[in-house]
Amino acid sequence: MIKFLKKPEKPRALGEGLPACLSGKRALAFNTISGCPMECNYCKYRARNPSSANQVYVYTNLANQLSRELDALEGTPRFPSMVLFNTTSDAFCGESLIERVARDCLEVLLSRGIFVNLSTRGTLPAEVIEVLTRRADMVIVTYTIAALTESFQRGFEPRVPPAEDRLRMVKRLSMARIPVRGRIEPLIPMENDSPSHLEQLLSQFRKAGVSDVVTSYLQMDQAVAERLKQRTNRLQFSMIAPWFRDPNGALLQQLDREYRRRKYQEIKTLGAKYSIRVHVCACRNLDMFQGRCFVVPVESTTAPKPLL
Repeated sequence: MIKFLKKPEKPRALGEGLPACLSGKRALAFNTISGCPMECNYCKYRARNPSSANQVYVYTNLANQLSRELDALEGTPRFPSMVLFNTTSDAFCGESLIERVARDCLEVLLSRGIFVNLSTRGTLPAEVIEVLTRRADMVIVTYTIAALTESFQRGFEPRVPPAEDRLRMVKRLSMARIPVRGRIEPLIPMENDSPSHLEQLLSQFRKAGVSDVVTSYLQMDQAVAERLKQRTNRLQFSMIAPWFRDPNGALLQQLDREYRRRKYQEIKTLGAKYSIRVHVCACRNLDMFQGRCFVVPVESTTAPKPLL
């Protein structure tokens, strides 16, 4: 059972925990809450901070704190041109107070002319969609759907809304002319990376109005491995674990490079069939790609290019 604990403000509203691909950009990170009600079993943030399990801090005065921090940055080189919204948590979890605070913070950011990259696995309430619609030129929403199957959701995302609900949200945003991207992540061998499943998911994204999709495979470290071992059933874990071990049994953070290269090309080919551009997350594949998969205001974003 999730405990929601109220506090007035965070130590800092805006953070600098950004992907490497945004180095040098005037970007900051923002999370409405500390802890995440989604509690995905593969989440590296929850794995590295197990003491936060089933506990979420809600900051009731966060919009005012955000306004003050932006006032202090106004006119300086550190004033952000863009903010990544929901980098380590997901505010759209069905809890009305959290979603109200998130809406108010979005209002603050957009009223200052700050471009918002909003990522979610949740369900956006009508009030938030209204805010995004008013400044659709200043936002992009990235919806993560790793799989369509109930077995994947039960094993890895038990608190995330069903894929069907998220696809309906994607379609609703598209119809409201709010830019929306898909994200298929994490890919896990033998769980959600078969060609038939990926083609079905890409097809559903296209029907919902998506023309760009970002993807990447699961990255494993000791904390993530331990979390998966504890939270997935024994059979699931026994099927995943060998993919992340070298011949001597040592843990590998990345899947085999050639396997990833082949699968990413396969996904790009499937995407082209449905007029979808597939972008591979370069930050999670530095041995293969460069570039960025985030949309950056003003300058154009190109798909990562293979390192030759």
